[in-house]
Amino acid sequence: MKTKNSEIMNFNDEFSFGKVFQIIASTLALGLVIFLIVAALDYFGPNLQIPVIINIKEFLKLYWFIIVGYVLLISFWDYFYELYKKQLVYIKPIIDGTSLMFGLWLVVVFLKGLIVFLDPTSQTATFLTFPHDFYMAQFVIIYLLFIFVGYSKLFLRK
Repeated sequence: MKTKNSEIMNFNDEFSFGKVFQIIASTLALGLVIFLIVAALDYFGPNLQIPVIINIKEFLKLYWFIIVGYVLLISFWDYFYELYKKQLVYIKPIIDGTSLMFGLWLVVVFLKGLIVFLDPTSQTATFLTFPHDFYMAQFVIIYLLFIFVGYSKLFLRK
């Protein structure tokens, strides 16, 4: 038996290879932009010798694949979740936990990067280093916490 909602099918509710290609192409474009930024920083870097620019360049060189991979994952997730919401509802807490971990990772890396403005032995530098060290040491526990909270929210709503 069809419901009223299933009878009204929007064009956007169907799988589209064009949309998948768009997601892949835009993610590859992001990777190329990161490559161009690194190339420009490599070109101007030796003349500038600004610690912040050097750190940004090194961060992008080391973690470009994580950034591009995360953007690809979330882009695909956003697309497929809207298409198959009922089937993917039990995977959502894992993806949400992954998103929180990625955002938290960016924050702790940023905080640790602020040390270039400080004396590395100062108390403030220690305070800025702690979130990064704690995040890396307790990565699995924090990730599991986010996942368990997501599943508890999901099952408490039902």
